[in-house]
Order: sequence, then C-alpha cells, then structure tokens
Amino acid sequence: MAATTVLRVLMNEFSCKIRTDGPKDADADLDLPIWAGVLPIKSAPLPPVPEHAGRVAPAYVTEWC
Repeated sequence: MAATTVLRVLMNEFSCKIRTDGPKDADADLDLPIWAGVLPIKSAPLPPVPEHAGRVAPAYVTEWC
C-alpha cells in the first residue's frame, strides 16, 4: 500500500491510457474535435490539519512534508 495510489472515477466520465511517452494520434485523427494530450497528476502532502482547532502540529509532523 505504501507505493499504491487509489483514484476513484466513474468510467462513464472519461477514459485514459498510461504510457511512458506523449500521445501519438494518427494523422487522420488530428482534425477530430477531441482533445488529446497528457494530464499530469502530482500527489504531494499538504499542510497538516489538526483534529481540534488551535492545536499546533509537532515538528515530526510538519517536517514530514
């Protein structure tokens, strides 16, 4: 689980492919009104949110980010 990201999306809303290089549309597809490209997604830690308002997170939590 440490190296797994879970993303829940209804499959009737979009489709995607995973590849190591950019999109490669056929020349015949370039005039279609369909966008092709890469939508990068970055997962990064955000500032900690305390359970109770006004509580300050300890250094081992804030330094983790």
